Amino acid sequence: MGPGYRIAITDWLTFRTAAGFNVLLSDFWYSVRDPVHGNVDYDTMSIDLGAAADVGFCSRIGKAIFLSAGSIVSANFARWMWMDADFTKVPEQKTSVGWERGFFSFGIRPYITVGFDLSLYLVAIVT
Repeated sequence: MGPGYRIAITDWLTFRTAAGFNVLLSDFWYSVRDPVHGNVDYDTMSIDLGAAADVGFCSRIGKAIFLSAGSIVSANFARWMWMDADFTKVPEQKTSVGWERGFFSFGIRPYITVGFDLSLYLVAIVT
């Protein structure tokens, strides 16, 4: 969430960049073998907060189809986490919720996407 810019290089190629606030939602289900409890199933959800930048290119293939490629670089400074372990029925032992202390993460996520510009079809339907 933040300002973004597009710079047209040619009629069909655009350079895109953006920077701003980052929110990353993750949800994991996994199982771990425990010698006392056997297989323990975990359900973990986290919300990471930080800053991110997106740099990439977008190319038009026809009027309504586009192809884009780039990378998102993020640095997250805070994480709220919820974890549920399925080895006990006691609520105090089963679920933990809260902010992680001393959390920091850095990530680079490259991407390639194929998209459809639906605005061309919506304008045709409305008019």
